[in-house]
Amino acid sequence: MNKRVLVGMSGGVDSAVSALIMKQSGYDVTGAIIEIWDSEDSSECHPSSENARPWSERGCCHVPMVRYLCEEVLEIPFVMVDRRDDFRKKVMDPFRDEYLKALTPNPCVTCNARVKIHELIALADSLGIEMVATGHYARKVYSPVTGQYHVAKGRDPGEGPVLFFGSLKSEEIARLVWPLSDLTKEEVRKLARDCRFFPSCENGPKTWEALFCLRDKNLEVLFLEKMDSFLEMKGERG
Repeated sequence: MNKRVLVGMSGGVDSAVSALIMKQSGYDVTGAIIEIWDSEDSSECHPSSENARPWSERGCCHVPMVRYLCEEVLEIPFVMVDRRDDFRKKVMDPFRDEYLKALTPNPCVTCNARVKIHELIALADSLGIEMVATGHYARKVYSPVTGQYHVAKGRDPGEGPVLFFGSLKSEEIARLVWPLSDLTKEEVRKLARDCRFFPSCENGPKTWEALFCLRDKNLEVLFLEKMDSFLEMKGERG
């Protein structure tokens, strides 16, 4: 029986190629997405349509694109977990509050460690799967001195996701697999082109970090409630 692995997918090139590598390596692969967005991005447009590319507006965590990649391209099972409330409470609200205090938030660290990785491991447990893979350019190393697993950079010099995983415990890191650890970004994109993952977009959508791809409408939603209460408190509403 093949080893089973749950691959966290966003709809971008990196996670799609990660799933492909695991499948080609003989693993029984299940693709998963942690749904974190409240938006019209859950479009029913088919990704292979030349005139319908809803995923191109945002490369992070796009449910229709992940479903398409899993079911029609990779031919692997697809699962989704709705964690929109968690994302808002643990990532969006703190991001908004810190920003309005003139601080510099780092929402991607919180999102990757406290929401995505945590939920992927929990989902893997519920499915009886031991291994969890993601599309980050990272690798894990074991220190015989500390007896702990740590996260290190992968081969690509321009991709450094180590910061994202600084809060993970050793036992969590031990379960993670990074199929892209020995590849460069360009090599990964070439694999995606060769496999024709994204028919209507030659290079496929880039995988941007979530909060920095928000459209104006979503940015408005992010700040409106807090700004309204601030203006009411100051008596400056026009």
